[in-house]
Amino acid sequence: MLQDDDENLTDVTHLVMDRPVPNAEKGKEYVSPQYIIDSINNLFLLPTKPYMPGQPSPPHLSPFVDNETEGYIPDRQREINTLAGVATAQIEEAESSSDEEAKDKSDDDIDIK
Repeated sequence: MLQDDDENLTDVTHLVMDRPVPNAEKGKEYVSPQYIIDSINNLFLLPTKPYMPGQPSPPHLSPFVDNETEGYIPDRQREINTLAGVATAQIEEAESSSDEEAKDKSDDDIDIK
């Protein structure tokens, strides 16, 4: 366990904690363990504010699910894509076009005599 020794903590930027922070030190980011996993899964450091200890973390996203194949992008993934500069419009178009196709098919099924 780290001690509150200035000599040991001067170069530390992020502290991982699973409980509320008793005495926050200026210049340090306090994050929940999920922050580490989510940042690794997305290959860049995410903003720390949603991962502050003592508050509910954002929804965890599985790195094993291909959202394009599933045809659905969770809201949290859209947020992360925006931060990473990745466009998600292609799946949105596919969703809206499949909705239109389903509507067209249902209109064709109605038999007016």
